[in-house]
Amino acid sequence: MCFDTFAWIEYFAGSKVGARVAKEFVDDHEVIILTPVVCLTELEAKALKERRNIGNQLKFLAERSVLVSISPEIACRTAREKAIHGIATVDALIYACGLENNAEVVTGDLHLTALEQVIDVKKL
Repeated sequence: MCFDTFAWIEYFAGSKVGARVAKEFVDDHEVIILTPVVCLTELEAKALKERRNIGNQLKFLAERSVLVSISPEIACRTAREKAIHGIATVDALIYACGLENNAEVVTGDLHLTALEQVIDVKKL
């Protein structure tokens, strides 16, 4: 599974959607979770805007998931997915990380939920 920022935000917020994310993925240690490093940027930016410290959350995320860096293959795949689907670069990057790692993307982001190999957490 490749987690989008949306999935982590809901998980850390403890929302109803986050509880489903926890039950289906995070709490099941047989599930391998991939997290594109760009998600750290989005999470930290949100926290800074809200004047919150999320150091412990980022530590947990790094311990519970495998951080995926941007390889040349992922970068090129990102450009293709952006062009094909007309989505933002960050969304295309997260989607490409999932596709390049043969993983379904776990999100609730409306820009991604209609795409193939995506699990919409709002429908779990």
